[in-house]
Amino acid sequence: MAIVADVDEHTADEVRETMRVCVKEHIEFYVSNIDFEVWLLMHFEDMTKWIERDDLIERLSNHLRRPYEKGASIVADDDMIDNAVRRGMKDIHVVENAVGRCLLGDRSRTTVHLLVNRLSDYA
Repeated sequence: MAIVADVDEHTADEVRETMRVCVKEHIEFYVSNIDFEVWLLMHFEDMTKWIERDDLIERLSNHLRRPYEKGASIVADDDMIDNAVRRGMKDIHVVENAVGRCLLGDRSRTTVHLLVNRLSDYA
């Protein structure tokens, strides 16, 4: 069993309490960043520092070669997905560290790559 939390929908205390329960109940816990688009941008480039939302959207639009629209489909092949997972794993080895940084509003972090990596075990 797993839970994916969108940290901008809950307070840091609520997310920490959820994490505590997940650890106790052996439930996997993943964080969608304040901007899900961080995960999308990771398909194209490394995310190593804070990025303003406008810059995030501009960079994503440049890679897509069209204006990014939330909810519009984005086609990603297996290599792009593998690259995004690899980029996410690059310097985040402990889930709690990534979750903590997401809770602090770090727009360069997400743990969606961990969930995608886990789901690939079932493919």
